[in-house]
Amino acid sequence: MAQTLKKNHLNSDYNIAYTTRHSGRMGVDVQSALDKELIRMKGIFKTGYEIHSVKWIPNDGYEKEGEVKDNTIYVYSSNEREALKTLRHEFFHYLISKPAKRYEKIVNVQGALIRSLLAQLLEEAYKEEEQLIDKLVEAFERMSAESKESNKSP
Repeated sequence: MAQTLKKNHLNSDYNIAYTTRHSGRMGVDVQSALDKELIRMKGIFKTGYEIHSVKWIPNDGYEKEGEVKDNTIYVYSSNEREALKTLRHEFFHYLISKPAKRYEKIVNVQGALIRSLLAQLLEEAYKEEEQLIDKLVEAFERMSAESKESNKSP
């Protein structure tokens, strides 16, 4: 059974069944919150439209919190707050790393020496991207919280 679940874990029907069975109604609510947040972020930043969906697949044992594959953001964080933070992180990471991906494809045609040098440069760039993305997520969350607070005030 576990192998079947692993093979089918990206299936959206399985995802909804899994989150509902293991998280009750909250699982569907988290997926809905992620869907709405992705739409909201695309609207705010007027980019990222090629990302078609977000799939919440809670998995505490997975080494990643999230990733982008085939125009879908996969979120493995197990609770709503962390899942939203992971979605924002992966969205910003996708946008920031998109230009580097183009250059990576061009250089891959070259020899092993260039690929080795590129790997080192990309690793350094990745570390810088991660730091910047974390700062963007923090700033965005602060702005969102401030906006909510100002909307509550009479």
